[in-house]
Amino acid sequence: MLAALVPATASAAGTQEVDAALPYVCAFPSGPVPATVRISAEFPQHTRAGEAFSPAGVTTAVELPAEAVAGLAGSDVTEVRAVTALAVAVAQDEATATALWRGGSDPAPLPESGPLTLTTTGDVPSVTGQGDGDLTFTAGDLVLGLTPGPADGSGDGEATGIPAVDCALAEDAPDDGLL
Repeated sequence: MLAALVPATASAAGTQEVDAALPYVCAFPSGPVPATVRISAEFPQHTRAGEAFSPAGVTTAVELPAEAVAGLAGSDVTEVRAVTALAVAVAQDEATATALWRGGSDPAPLPESGPLTLTTTGDVPSVTGQGDGDLTFTAGDLVLGLTPGPADGSGDGEATGIPAVDCALAEDAPDDGLL
């Protein structure tokens, strides 16, 4: 669970850092594959009602196991880029909303064997608390887009034919994904 709790009270300086490693199951064309998703972000310690803020330093790192990495390999595939779209539930008292945290990665070398970690970064939407209650952020479904290609960048990104991969938070995720 990504367990960020932001009190909406009097303003105070400072940030709280969240670094949560969560179990996911990703639906690859070859079948379901477990993956670890690490979500990191900085939130303000406090915020005022009606005051917008955006979590800062947001990264989403997806560690794919060797079996998923082997499925990415093609005759001239030596690297892969990733884009992510993470659904994050934001709640305050009875009010709820879903924010989409999008990110992209630089090309990462494709290992000959073993796991691969793809780290994406990007801007996330702002959040505005409406009252004095705590704001909570909970990680939800993740869409992982993979673009493999040759190291020289001459590929068309369709070397493996893998479309976007849907990943769901595993049923045994701690605290149901609370950040």
